[in-house]
Amino acid sequence: MNDNLLTTAEDIRSTALRTMEGSIVLPRLALDLTADVKVQLWSSDGQPLGNAEQLDPVLTGIGLGAEDLGMTSAEYHNAMFEGSNYRVLIYPLLVQPENRLVGYLQLARSME
Repeated sequence: MNDNLLTTAEDIRSTALRTMEGSIVLPRLALDLTADVKVQLWSSDGQPLGNAEQLDPVLTGIGLGAEDLGMTSAEYHNAMFEGSNYRVLIYPLLVQPENRLVGYLQLARSME
């Protein structure tokens, strides 16, 4: 399950576009290919990004913890939301070569 989450995160990251202002844009197609993996994009200060119909209710419900902010390597944890268990990956989005954190991908897959 960890490999599936990591592969999905890397596939999405590889399609990301960096704007002139330095923000990251994910093409809609990248998010449509995630199948049974839930995906949420977060700002570097922990705010969910996207309009209301793009926000995943499970991942916004699980949220991004204060302990996740500032991390520069991927981390996994388990979370429960509305009685269901999820395996969650927090994947930092870093701009190279300065290694600047611009946001996070949060991915989750049901463990049931």
